[in-house]
This record gives sequence, C-alpha cells and structure tokens, in this order.
Amino acid sequence: MLLEDPGKQLTIADVAARSGDFKRSADAVAVPGATSSAWWVKFDVENPVDETLYLSIASAGLQEIDLYHETIPGQFSNVRYRSGAAGDGRIIQSNMPLLPMHAPPAKRTTYYLRVTGNAVMRLRMEVAAIEYHLETQHEDDFIHGIFYGILLALMIYNLFAFITLRDVSYLLYVLYILFSGLSTLVLNNYIAVFFPSARWLNEMTTVLPGGMLFGVLFTNTFLRVKEHAPLVYKLRVPLMVFLIAIPLMALFVSWPVMYIVLEAAIYITFAYWLAAGISVYVKGFRPAVYFLAGFGLLIAFGVVYNLRDNGLLPDNAFTRHSAQFGTALEAIILSWALTSKLNFYKRAKETLQLQAMEQSSAFSKEMIRMQEHERKRIASELHDSVGQQLILIKNRLLLLRNKTENDAQSISGDIAGNVADTIQEIRNISYSLRPYQMDMMGLTQSIQSLAEETGDGANVLMDAGIDNIDHLFSPENEINIYRIVQELLNNMVKHSGATRCTLRVHRAVWLIKIVVTDDGVGFGNANENGFGLLSIRERVQIMGGQFIIHPGEGKGAALSVNIPISYHENT
Repeated sequence: MLLEDPGKQLTIADVAARSGDFKRSADAVAVPGATSSAWWVKFDVENPVDETLYLSIASAGLQEIDLYHETIPGQFSNVRYRSGAAGDGRIIQSNMPLLPMHAPPAKRTTYYLRVTGNAVMRLRMEVAAIEYHLETQHEDDFIHGIFYGILLALMIYNLFAFITLRDVSYLLYVLYILFSGLSTLVLNNYIAVFFPSARWLNEMTTVLPGGMLFGVLFTNTFLRVKEHAPLVYKLRVPLMVFLIAIPLMALFVSWPVMYIVLEAAIYITFAYWLAAGISVYVKGFRPAVYFLAGFGLLIAFGVVYNLRDNGLLPDNAFTRHSAQFGTALEAIILSWALTSKLNFYKRAKETLQLQAMEQSSAFSKEMIRMQEHERKRIASELHDSVGQQLILIKNRLLLLRNKTENDAQSISGDIAGNVADTIQEIRNISYSLRPYQMDMMGLTQSIQSLAEETGDGANVLMDAGIDNIDHLFSPENEINIYRIVQELLNNMVKHSGATRCTLRVHRAVWLIKIVVTDDGVGFGNANENGFGLLSIRERVQIMGGQFIIHPGEGKGAALSVNIPISYHENT
C-alpha cells in the first residue's frame, strides 16, 4: 500500500496515524515513476521461522530509505539508509542495500517504508533470508561483470587504436562508451557504492546527456555527416546546446520536469542518429550499415527499458537488463564498424592508387607514342621539304658552272627563293616545337596569335578576348598555359565541326579563367578520355588548377580551366 508525501515532511507518527490514507498498488511492483516526493509503503510480514529476514529494494537512484516497525505501542524502531553515507551498520551494503527485519516468528508484523530517489522509482521489494538475497545478487553481479568487462575491454582496445592511428573517431567512441557505462552504473546504484562522495556523478541528468553528446560527436566524425548529409549536420548545434544545457537546468528544475526533458532529449537524439545513419548509407558509405545496426539495437532495447520504467511492460530479468544488453551489443558492433571504416578507406585508397597507376601508365604509353609520332613528323618534314629544297639548291649551284652571266643571275635568283623557302620551313618546324612569340611578345600576344592562326587555318570565325596575363607565371607554367589553350583549340577544330568559336582568358585576383566555347556537335562521355584532354588534365593538375567539361551534345560545348595565380612564383 502506498502513500505520497509531496513535501517530505511526514513523520512515522503522522503516517501511522493516517493508515487509512494508504492506497493499494494495482501491480506487484509499485511504480511511483519520476517523482520528487517521498513515498511511504505499508506492508505486513510473517516470519515462518525464527531467523532474521532482509528487505531488498530494486530501484534506480534511491537516496533515502527508512524502515520502521512498531516495537511497543507508539514507539518505532528505525533502520536508516542514506546514499553515499556510512549509514546503519546493520545494513548489508551493495548496489541493492539489504535492510534487516527483526520480525518475530509466527506473527504478522506491520512495516512502514519511506523512500526518496533521483531517478524513475520502481519499488520491486523482496523479503527473504540472507542466503536467497546473496544468491540473487550473485546472479546479477555475474551479468553486470560480463557487461562492464566487455565495455572496459572495448574502451582499452579503441584507446590504443586512437593512440596508434590518431583518428579522433576512436577517442569519441571511448568517451561515448564511458558515459554510456556510467549511465548504467547510475541505474544499477553502483556509483553510490564505489563513489559515495561524488553525488554529482550519481545523477542521470549528468551522465546521460554526456553520453548522448559524445554519441552525436562520434556520429558526425565516423559517418562524416558534414560531407554526406549536410542538412542533418546543420541540426547538430541546437541539439548539442540542448544536451549541454540539461545538467544546468537540473540545478533549478524539479526531477519530474527533468525526466520529461531527458525523455525528449533521448528520442530527439535517437532521431538524429537514425537520420544521419540512413542518409549516409544511401550515399554509399558501407560502414554506415554497422552504425545503423549498433544504434538500432540500442534504440530498440532503450525503448523496452523506457516502457518498463513507465509501467507499460512487465518487470522481469529481460526488461531490467535491457539497457545493458543494448549498450553492450551497440559497443561491440560500433567497434566492428570502426574496423570496417578503416578497411573501407584502405580499399578505397588502394583502388585510387591502382587507378592512378593505370592512368599514369596509359599516359606514359601515349606520351611515348606521341613523341615517336612527333619525331616521325619532324623527320618527314625535314626530308620532304627542307631536304628537297637543299637538293634543288645543290643542283642549281652545279648548273652555274656552265652558264653565262645572264643565266647565272636568273638561277641565283631562283636559288635565293629556295633558300628563303627553306628558312621558312625551318622556322615553321621550330615554331611547332616552341612558339617564338613567347620569347619576343609574351604569353598574352602568343595566345592571341594562336587563336587567329587557328581560326584562319580551320576557316572558323574566332572571337578572342584575352586579358593581360604576362609575367604572372614562371616560364615553365607559361608554356603549360600556352599548350593548354593550343590543345583546347585543336580539340575544337578536330572534333566539333564548329563554324564559330569563342576564346576568353579572364584574369581575376587569385586565378585566371580560360573558357573555349563553340557551336559544334558537342561530345559525350566517350570523348572525355582522349589523349588531348588527358594532356590538359595533367598540365592543369601540375599547376593546381581545375579543368571542367560542359558537354552539350548537339548544341556545342564549353571547356573551362581555372588556374590559381601564385604571386610568389616569380620572386
């Protein structure tokens, strides 16, 4: 039978006088719930044999326990327990204190029990001999030992992983599991046993928000929520501020109100974890499946424990330990998730390295092929043009031996023309190897001349607008920029079939932007891996720039290159 004392002012004499005000509990386990009141329980005990019985009360966060029974009319004996204090020497101290009951044999004795607490109060009371209580507590301690042993082992392992790998995810995991373990220590009354003076630590409003806070930080780091789920990531700040504010609110707000706040925080945090996990998993981050499994089990078992707290599920061994089951399974799976994440990035890195090696090998092969092609072209031009011109000059010089003065003058004129043609051919070949304008007129005018010659040679209407970009880059990078523009224009001539082309070179404060657009056929993805474009990518990468293709199949295309300006490059 129960009696509520909201002001915590009633004495045993007051309560004994109000026996008629007690109300019978509908359940075997009385559930006052989240309350700041003192509660009185009236019950009768009949001792079948002449031995000392003990009362155990299994409820989280018990602060004060007083057990009374009437020794003579009007006088009551009292067994007194205070959390964190030495208390009555007759009490057997444990996470569930055992209060002695000196009940006379073969006689019904009425007892009055007064309790207060700082957690959800569930008064599961048992009266039995000491042997029964010790056996029951031994079973509970065995389960608790396995649970805390698992958490401790995982924390040590992942702490060493953090020290070795310097990945903050491991440290946040350790802190999250630490606070989760502290929460279960509070629920099982172990904080009061092992740290009796740390009353601030024996509060769910302290340890539970800490666990959820580190859980949010671990989630953001492990799943890279900022990168994969930016909309979810924006919710982290108000959620973290809310969690940090809970311990401060507890200093001024009553426990029943704080219980509602804690429940709201729990379910909001659950929603954040699930939203982040699902969003990141959809983006293809495979370790997120372990994250969802771990936190999903914690949420499921946490809901079971919460429903038991509110009297919506029966009190049994499974529901009593459901919070520990969920925490242990989550800790194991999340530790596996960290290992999976490491392997995931390792495989991704190996794949990228393999692709880079294959691309480098293909580029090298193509470069060698192009070099051989260029050597063949130069040899052919030297043989077919310069060589033929020199042979012609030689033959005409031989003719001069047998010619008159007038004929010699005519032949010498032809020879002069042949020499001029030969010189021009050599200049053309030299220009194809390195544009002479670069040394004479600078990069800006060289690009302007290149655009005009390309347009004239391909019968394309060329519109060139070029800002002055001289002396912004080293000579090596000026050649790279020139070759990039040259390849962009060659690509347009060879593949687009365009009749109009626009070239823009725009100088900004920290970069130059090169844009080539045309009205040709455009190109699809199949044309994006050609050697010319690959050469552009390589040169742009060397200068730390960005190459962007804007395909417009059937509607022309646009190619743009952004190259950062380093003002210390030429100093």
